[in-house]
Amino acid sequence: MRDGLPARQVTNRQRRKEKTMARVFVYDDREFPDPDPEMTVDQVKGTLADFYGEIANASVKETKRGDDTIYEFQRRVGTKGCSTP
Repeated sequence: MRDGLPARQVTNRQRRKEKTMARVFVYDDREFPDPDPEMTVDQVKGTLADFYGEIANASVKETKRGDDTIYEFQRRVGTKGCSTP
């Protein structure tokens, strides 16, 4: 106690939030906020794939922007169902 007031207690969750940098997910030039910092990038990818099916097979490019980490989902270019002669 200090000056008759209880000391401010910082929870583990607050500490983690202060230490972690923001993650931003980008697909098709659209930015999506981090749905849950506890989720892995693959879990976020799976969640977004429910809305944007192409993300399921996308590659992930990680870059930094200031203190933020940017994860960009990039479509894989291929020939679906095509065989070479």
